[in-house]
Amino acid sequence: MKLTKSLLLASAAGLAAVATASAADLPSKKAAPVEYVKVCPAFGPGFYYIPGSDTCLKVGGNVWVEGMWSQPYTKAQDTLGYRTQMRITLDARTNTEYGLLRTVVDPRFNKRNGLEQSPSQQREGNAAQGTNADGTAKQFQVNTTAYIQLGGLTVGRLGSFFGPQFSSNDLPGPVGVDARDEVTTVAYTASLGNGITLTGALEDSTDANRDGVYSVATAGGATGSVTYGGNRVPDAVLALKIDQAWGSANLAAMSHEINYSSNQFSSEYGYAVTGGVKVNLPMIAAGDSILLNGVYASGFNQAVWRNNTGDKTSNNNNGFQYNGGWYNSGSINDAVVNVATGQTYQAKSYGGNAEFTHYFTPAVAAFAGASYAKLSWDSAAQSLSTAINPTSVYTVYLGAIWSPIKGFKVVPEVNYAHASAKYQFAASGAEPAAKNIDSWQGRIQVRRDF
Repeated sequence: MKLTKSLLLASAAGLAAVATASAADLPSKKAAPVEYVKVCPAFGPGFYYIPGSDTCLKVGGNVWVEGMWSQPYTKAQDTLGYRTQMRITLDARTNTEYGLLRTVVDPRFNKRNGLEQSPSQQREGNAAQGTNADGTAKQFQVNTTAYIQLGGLTVGRLGSFFGPQFSSNDLPGPVGVDARDEVTTVAYTASLGNGITLTGALEDSTDANRDGVYSVATAGGATGSVTYGGNRVPDAVLALKIDQAWGSANLAAMSHEINYSSNQFSSEYGYAVTGGVKVNLPMIAAGDSILLNGVYASGFNQAVWRNNTGDKTSNNNNGFQYNGGWYNSGSINDAVVNVATGQTYQAKSYGGNAEFTHYFTPAVAAFAGASYAKLSWDSAAQSLSTAINPTSVYTVYLGAIWSPIKGFKVVPEVNYAHASAKYQFAASGAEPAAKNIDSWQGRIQVRRDF
C-alpha cells in the first residue's frame, strides 16, 4: 500500500513538472499598461490631466431654453418668441515658467423663433455696412468665445473688459455693455494683490460698438450721405477690478473712434466711463446681494444702450428700440453731422441700474431691479431734425429663481418699460404717434449648467 501511494505521488509530481515546463514554453502576452485619467487639483474641481501631457482640461457648458411674450403694436407683429442656446466650454491650463498658459474655447449656438431675433448678427451687419441700418436678422447665430492667456496677457475674442464683469439676474440685461457680446481683444492684466487687478486692452470696435452716424445736408433736415468710415483705431480700455469676500467692484474708461466716411470731416473720439459694485449680503441670507452700476458716454451709445437696444425683436422698425417693443427715431446714432456747415455733434448718454437678490431657501430666490437710460443732444443738433430726439427709458423688473438641483434652474421674469421723448415717436399701425410709450414683457428661462 505504501509502495502504491509512493508511485502515485511520484507520477503526479512528474506530470506537474511536465505541465509547468510546457506552459513556460508557450508564448506570453502581457496586458498593455492602462493610463488612467488623473484628477488635476491645481486649478480647482472639474479639471483632469489630458493623458500623456501636463495640461489640465475642464469640460463644461449649458443648455438654455427661453420663451418670451412681448406687447405687440400691430396685428402683424409677433407676440411670442423662443430661444434655445447650446454651449460647450473647454478650458485647458498649463503651468509654465512664464506663468499660467490658458486656452478657452467656448462656442454658443442660438436658435431663435418668432419675436426673438439675433442682436449680435444685426450689430455685425451694422459694422459691415458702416451704417445705422440693420443687418440680416438671422434666426440661427453662433457667438464664439475663444482666447489664449499667458501670464497677464490675453489675446482672442471675449467679453469687453469695459463691462461690469459681474452678472445680473435680469434676463434681457441691464443698462451698460453686455459681456455676452464678445469683441476681439489684446489685453494685459496686472495683479496688484488682495484681489485687485488693473487691465489695459485694445478692442475691435466693428463687431458691436458702432451705432451709426446721422447726417443732414441742410437745416431743413434733408439727409446727406455721411456714415461711419472704415475701422482705423481700436477702442482702448483701462479697467480696475476688485474681487474680495465682501463682493466685487470695477471702474473703467474706454475710448472710441468716430471715423467719418467723408473727407469733409476729420475723425473724432468718443469715450465712456463706468463704475459698479456688487455687495454680498450673507447677514440677510446666504447668496443675497445688491448690485449697482452706472455709465456715461459721449459719441459711444453702445456703452449705455447695448442691452436696452440689445435683445432685438421683430417689433423693431429700423429705429430706436428697447426690449419691450419699439419706437421709431433716428436718434440712436453716435453722432450727427451737418454736411452744409461741417459741424458735428456727439450724442451724450448716461444710465444706471440696481438689483437686489434674496434667497428664501437655498433653492428659492427672488430678485427685483430697475434701470434708467437717457440719450441727449446739443440744442444745435436738435434743431437740424426732429429725428434727433432726446429720449429716456426706465425699466423695472421682478423675477424668481428656482434651483432644486445644483446646475439646474428655472427663472421667470416680468419686465415693464416706459419710454419718453422730446418729439413724438412715429405712429405704428394701431398705435398713434406719441411722446410716451409703455410696454410689458414676460420671459421664462430653463437652464442646465454642467
